[in-house]
Amino acid sequence: MLFCLDVLVPSGLFWMNSLLVFGEMSMLITLFAGLFVFGVLVFIHELGHFMAAKAFKVAVEEFSIGFPPKAITLFRRAETEYILSWIPFGGYVKMKGENPEEATGAEDELASKPAWQRFIVFFAGVAMNFALGFALYFFIFAYVGFSTSESVIDVTPQSVAEQAGLVSGDRVVAIDGQPVADWHDLTKIVSTKLDQPMTFKVERGDQVVSIVYQPEKNDSTNRYSLGFEPRTPAVVGRIITGKPAQKAGMRPGDRIIQIEDEPVESWREMVEIIHGSPKVPLEITWVRGDQMMSATITPISQLAPANEDGTETKQIGLIGISPPTITKKLPVGEAFKVATAEFVGVSTMIYKFLGMLVTGKVGADNVGGPILIFQAAGDSARYGLFELLRFMALLSINLAILNLLPIPALDGGHLLILLIESVIRRPLSVQSKVFWQTVGFVALIMLMIFATFNDIMRSFFS
Repeated sequence: MLFCLDVLVPSGLFWMNSLLVFGEMSMLITLFAGLFVFGVLVFIHELGHFMAAKAFKVAVEEFSIGFPPKAITLFRRAETEYILSWIPFGGYVKMKGENPEEATGAEDELASKPAWQRFIVFFAGVAMNFALGFALYFFIFAYVGFSTSESVIDVTPQSVAEQAGLVSGDRVVAIDGQPVADWHDLTKIVSTKLDQPMTFKVERGDQVVSIVYQPEKNDSTNRYSLGFEPRTPAVVGRIITGKPAQKAGMRPGDRIIQIEDEPVESWREMVEIIHGSPKVPLEITWVRGDQMMSATITPISQLAPANEDGTETKQIGLIGISPPTITKKLPVGEAFKVATAEFVGVSTMIYKFLGMLVTGKVGADNVGGPILIFQAAGDSARYGLFELLRFMALLSINLAILNLLPIPALDGGHLLILLIESVIRRPLSVQSKVFWQTVGFVALIMLMIFATFNDIMRSFFS
């Protein structure tokens, strides 16, 4: 059974959070994107349980997308009824003998199968969500293309990069003789040479300069600091419908030149001001063609990481714009490596976030449910196929991890019962299983209500 109870988690470059988007078309995009994401993730999860059950000759009575009550029977094949149910926030596969009270000892019942087969059946849904997450990342990097930037750098003052002689505005064209076409090439080469000096060939105006550079290692965190980042002009690449920038009349291609009394030349300078001003009205000036325009824009507030490992958080301001980017596809072998790194990174970050939630480092008001998922899916769809698939990959991994939690009624709860039975070398009583499953189900319903309440409060009163 899949419960689509989402938890707000960081994913690499963004933390998924959103407000309700107004406007008929925006609402339709949000609705259809949410239903699409839910439908795919639920179907894949339940398909895992279904295929594992069939492989071990367990009779499957119902395959449902959505929770009861049943809306419609799509068709029936053999002993299985394929149905759509009214509550679209999960799904289930009903296997014969899965409920301890209904088990009769028949050969095709789940309870009659060896423990290792039942383990695979219960784990199969989670495995399919993990597999889907990885497959989506691979598909993005190999076939859809991902966003990257030019290899022009912005150097951090007093950093190791500045001490080496690199200057903001330098365009890196080669590292140790290897050509660099964009920011992805730059970071890929640097990541393999972090512990050794490198020769950067950069274009600086009309000159080509060679500079010896080596990243600086922080021994306390065991991380390397580059001392530079992509230099991106303060030009609007994309705008999220319904966010402050769109409401103020900004369009893709607009170049932001001033915020309040501060002139702005780069994306980083603009971001520092806006991130530092959540819910603070800002007078923003931009250029469109030969016209100069301005408006007072109030950034929305959003939770974001306050340090590199995501163990601390802070509120930042956002107005709903993203920079211009370059779309790039990778060779299959490289796409596999990058997808693996993204998969591991996202999984690790989700586990860290859950740990922060348990220890109280992150408040419970950051737990989100179905409404948040729909909103985030809608925002991702408005950004394009890349962001929608990326969000689906994140959510698929997230749901897999959450369903592994040792809570009765979740897959992890079933696996815990199997582990306990293998340790004590006898099955738990039917009464014990029914009791703990009932407790777990009630707890999940309460958590669902709490998450939905958070969604409503975040949407209307944030």
